[in-house]
Formats: sequence, C-alpha cells, structure tokens
Amino acid sequence: FLAKNFVRLHPETPLRAFAEAAQSDLLNRTVEMPVRSQRFLHAMVAHDWLVQYGSREGMLSVCRSMDARLEQRLRTTSPLHRLFEAADAAGLDDLEASFEPFWMRIQTEARSFVQTESMLAC
Repeated sequence: FLAKNFVRLHPETPLRAFAEAAQSDLLNRTVEMPVRSQRFLHAMVAHDWLVQYGSREGMLSVCRSMDARLEQRLRTTSPLHRLFEAADAAGLDDLEASFEPFWMRIQTEARSFVQTESMLAC
C-alpha cells in the first residue's frame, strides 16, 4: 500500500527517486551482506521490485518470483502468488484504508525513537 499510495503518503520524493536512492545505498553496502542477501538485492534492483510493489500486477510478479525461489530452496510449494486472493477475501479496500493510520503511527514512532537516540548520544 505504501508504494501504491507513495505520492500521497510521501509527497517529498517520487517513488522512482526513492527506490533509486534506496537501491544505491544498499548496493554501496553489499560487502556487509551475506551472499544470499546480495543475490536478493541484485534481483530486487534488476526487476525493480520497489516500484513494482505499487501495482497489483507488479506485486503478483514479485510474489511469483519469490514463490519460485522458495520452492527451489525449500522444495515445497509456496502460495505467495495467491496473496491477492487472500487480501480480496479479507477485504482489500478495508486493508488499504487501515494502512494510512498504521503508516502515520510508524512514522511518529520512528521520529520519536530517532529523537530519543539523538538526545542519549549527547
């Protein structure tokens, strides 16, 4: 829901610019990552997952990719591609409507944490 509503929820930065900056930051820190995380990051960048999360089709594509990796790794079927079936059954519109208050609370708590940490560092 964040990527889908990014323009409204994070108006300071377009989703594309945010995704490119986040990917660049992560790519600059690959030496700190386990090899599996590096592979995940490179797939994330190559398939533009951060932006793809903004549409149903993009999310389904990401879920199908994750299913394939999980099935290969765990040797069992993965139902991530059925995410929207479950979300639709649960009431996708209601879930999306409840996301914004959740997002605002997360931001408030994150700012409070950063402020507290800054004061403790002094």
